[in-house]
Amino acid sequence: MKFRKPGQILLAAAVSAIVGLGLTSCGQSNTIDFLYVTANKNSPTTPGNGEINVYYVDQESGAIAQIQDSPYDSGGQDPVAEVATPNGKSLFVVNEENNTLVEFTIGTDAKLYAQMTCNTPGSQPNAIAINTAGTELFVTDYYQSGYSQTDPGPGDLVVYPLNASTQTLANCTPVANGNLAYWPDRKSTRLNSSH
Repeated sequence: MKFRKPGQILLAAAVSAIVGLGLTSCGQSNTIDFLYVTANKNSPTTPGNGEINVYYVDQESGAIAQIQDSPYDSGGQDPVAEVATPNGKSLFVVNEENNTLVEFTIGTDAKLYAQMTCNTPGSQPNAIAINTAGTELFVTDYYQSGYSQTDPGPGDLVVYPLNASTQTLANCTPVANGNLAYWPDRKSTRLNSSH
């Protein structure tokens, strides 16, 4: 079949329109990631607690937009750090003022659901990390057990085991270091420069 000039132009226009619709009909599927940001601002549900703001990140523009229902209660006062598991299904937050580690499940829509709250062995947790296998969670306390702002001393490192398949806490029991529930630090481990 042979097209005349007007037919060729019409066919080219139709193909261009179909390709154009395919490229512009991406909508919400452009979201490639989510951003979790802690803030000391009062939680919308528990006055005095901090909050976690959740944002969509758009793949094409890099623009962020807060998700519906955000912010969420951080589960404690003065949230200073957070980390997501490698499988992207859990988020852990440390709250410095009331000495808590809070585990959240991340929904497929990025919404957060509190699961478990633990107290660290020392006081004023200030940093958190997770290994790449998702089997160990690391938390530093500004002061190890027995020390505080009124009686300053060294900090500590606390290691929590995570379930290898789900990357979640089984309980609040840290990995033992002999008769201690932490690894002592010779000096203060305050990593949060805002204090």
